[in-house]
Amino acid sequence: MNRVREWRRLRNLTVEELALRSRTTASQISKLERGQRRLTVEWMERLSNALGCRTQDLLPPEATPSGRNAGGPLDRELLRRMGRALFKHLRAERVQLSPPRFLETAIALHDLIAARPPGEAAPDELPPELKSVVRLFSTD
Repeated sequence: MNRVREWRRLRNLTVEELALRSRTTASQISKLERGQRRLTVEWMERLSNALGCRTQDLLPPEATPSGRNAGGPLDRELLRRMGRALFKHLRAERVQLSPPRFLETAIALHDLIAARPPGEAAPDELPPELKSVVRLFSTD
């Protein structure tokens, strides 16, 4: 489940106040909080602006796709960097992913970058060779 309600309460906002700030209805906010409406990248942008948080803050804190069988533990900083790079890339390509699919893709990128030879710095932007990989992971 996403963290929209958590952030709304943290900011001491009612559903109606958040709806007004994010230019939508209280009904839509309620549906987003309950997971009855998909939290798209566009929604994440609108809500994060209204809540004064980062878009990735709206995703579950320890969400990992079930069945993840990658090699090692997650490097949180690398995952954050891949999440930011993925977000920018998807926005430029005008592609929307559901939060679970976004997280799966970011983790897959994390694993690909983490598997690189030691000493090779992790990029803040998606390396060109991974942009095509994103297309594979992001197709629903």
